[in-house]
Amino acid sequence: MNVWLAMEGVLRYAPILLEASPVPATLATLLVLMQDHVWVRYPVGFKTATSSVCVTGQIRVQDGSTSFNGRVEVCYNDVWGTVCDDLFNDVDASVACRQLGYSAGGIVAPFTYYPQGAGSIWLDNVQCLGTESRLFDCPNVGIGIHDCTHIEDVGVMCEINECLASNGGCAQICTNTVGSFTCSCNTGYSLGADARSCVGGGTALSFAYYGQGTGSIWLDDVGCVGTEARLWDCANSGIGIHNCDHSEDASVQCSVCVTGQIRVQDGSTSFNGRVEVCYNDVWGTVCDDLFNDVDASVACRQLGYSAGGIVAPFTYYPQGAGSIWLDNVQCLGTESRLFDCPNVGIGIHDCTHIEDVGVMCEINECLASNGGCAQICTNTVGSFTCSCNTGYSLGADARSCVVASNECIVSSLK
Repeated sequence: MNVWLAMEGVLRYAPILLEASPVPATLATLLVLMQDHVWVRYPVGFKTATSSVCVTGQIRVQDGSTSFNGRVEVCYNDVWGTVCDDLFNDVDASVACRQLGYSAGGIVAPFTYYPQGAGSIWLDNVQCLGTESRLFDCPNVGIGIHDCTHIEDVGVMCEINECLASNGGCAQICTNTVGSFTCSCNTGYSLGADARSCVGGGTALSFAYYGQGTGSIWLDDVGCVGTEARLWDCANSGIGIHNCDHSEDASVQCSVCVTGQIRVQDGSTSFNGRVEVCYNDVWGTVCDDLFNDVDASVACRQLGYSAGGIVAPFTYYPQGAGSIWLDNVQCLGTESRLFDCPNVGIGIHDCTHIEDVGVMCEINECLASNGGCAQICTNTVGSFTCSCNTGYSLGADARSCVVASNECIVSSLK
């Protein structure tokens, strides 16, 4: 039998198996009976044979700021209900978060952190082992059995790794936290006003380290926040106001680089070139002894290219000069910095600069506007190539495609 339902003031059409699920008079008011169609008013709790609110065992979070935090709700018999916080701990939270699709797990939210729910409370005294695929499968006192009120509705904060995507936008160090991330800077740098960039890099030295000056003393009691563009803009006691003599002249040493920092030099782009690392404010090269694609991938990931990379051919990039900081590098592949990989010791090597290693990092140039290719863009390590469909040949600019029969240039294949 087919039924028209008046639900929240809106007429909806749905087939209902009245023979299998008779409609009690208390649940539906018969309005019109005509042939095989019935008009009924749709009451709370009435269900059709073809629609469902949710599936038993399903989970969701509500009233959080994102899709990975909020009050936990589970489904039973097509009705959403909450979970009581009795005995609920981070093991249970991790099971819930994994069921939601956040594989890193999660933690229990503070008491009443999210608004309390309403209606059914389906689970209480949940005690997961940690291996369950659904919160519903964890040991509990029984569906709908509890001694709770909704003020005890539990919430979770799921762990995500924002740092995987472009280092979270952080200029130097990205640290994953539950439900978010934070940026920080290497020694000698301070976090910029945008909470992502790193400012400056320098060290205050002892008084008059480079000798005393003469004449006016313009600034005293300088207290910079770190975001100022000029020293003059920092808080101070007033221009020319001081209680100093020139034996107290301030001195600084600006940082060239930070130990463990990495860069590539003399390549055609920012993602390929000769590898250089910093140690004690001095850039130096890396010897190619034992250096392989695993090491190259660690270097590339540190540079911000998460897809990894490969070792460049021998002497592919010009040799460097000065210090050779690393030799016999043997990364496991899990390191966040090349400097953290096993090696024979900082500055210990048996190499010359002809052995300076280079890398080619993997990027996907084709993601941006198809790499500028008219038809087919193929990503390669450190670059990309354009090609054309059958019947076309590549134009002189190596991006456009030319019709083989009449040499008309087309911008794209329709």
